Formats: sequence, structure tokens, C-alpha cells
Amino acid sequence: MVSRDADTGGSEPLAGLLHGHPETAFDYFEFRRLMAGSVAEMAATRATEADLARIAACVQALEDAHLHDDPDQEAAADTDFHTALCEAAGNPVTTRVMLRIFEMLRGGVFYDRCDLYRRRGVRDGFLAQHRAMWQAILARDGALARRLSEAHIDATEDALREAREDDARREVALRRQDGIGLTSSRR
Repeated sequence: MVSRDADTGGSEPLAGLLHGHPETAFDYFEFRRLMAGSVAEMAATRATEADLARIAACVQALEDAHLHDDPDQEAAADTDFHTALCEAAGNPVTTRVMLRIFEMLRGGVFYDRCDLYRRRGVRDGFLAQHRAMWQAILARDGALARRLSEAHIDATEDALREAREDDARREVALRRQDGIGLTSSRR
């Protein structure tokens, strides 16, 4: 049976749920907080030299995208960084699950990641958080890597919540402005 909601990932039930119910983005963050902390801790204790080199390259890509003020490139580099952490954690099941989640992220199923990178202060904060996670992993400090990764997910959730609140306020202001414009033209 083919899903009627083909633009949400075909017959993918999770993509359909998340696309059809935007409030589930916050359920996604709850899941990500659980996963990201464990992944970062495992990466800190299990990463090979090749894994560390790949993560370092991802951090450099984040810095380059940040320098060029390219939100699309920065969002892509962010996903690559977290993918590299998953692979460095050395658990193929976790990696496969998270790769599917990251595919949905790239498709905008959860929220518009590029929009978050366009928001004032968010880009700088995310870059600092990624650098800190990288330093904890490089130092092989699993507990710190876990805490920093969970804090990064919290910051991302806060940025999305703020973006949605700003959008709602803007929508109300536009409706109010349209209403005033209609009232003014009747005089």
C-alpha cells in the first residue's frame, strides 16, 4: 500500500508523523538528547585515529562554512559532524538509526535547520558547542562529551522554540497590520 503523503518520505511512518504534526519536533529533541549524549560519550572512548581525523575535518568544514556565512553549508556540515560522531561511537545499529534521522533532518521533516542557522547568535553558539564537543572527544573525556552534546541538543531545541514563537508573533502582527489597513481604507 502506498502512502498518500508521498512528500513526507513515502510510506515512512515516522516521517509522516513528524511532518503531519509539527509539535512532535520536540519529541524528536527528547529522543536526540538520549542518543546524542550516549553517542558522544562512546565516540570519546572508542574513536580510532581515523575517526578523530574525520571529526577534525568536520569541525574544519563547520568553521569554513561559518566563515563564509553560508547557513545551508553550515547546516550540512553540522549533520556531517554528528554523523561522524555516530560512526566513531562504533555501534552500527545506532549509526543506521541516526543516519535515517539525519536524512529526515536534511529533508526538513523536523524543522528548517537552515532557518536556525540564519538566526542571530545561533550560528556562533552552535559552532562553539561543536568545538567544545570535539575538544572533549579529543581529550577522551566521555562524561564531558556527553554533557556537552546534551547541552547542544538543549540549545538547538531552545533555538527552535524561540524561532516558532517569533514566527507566531510576526504572524499576529501581520494579521493586525492587515486589519488596520482594512479599517483605514474604509474611512
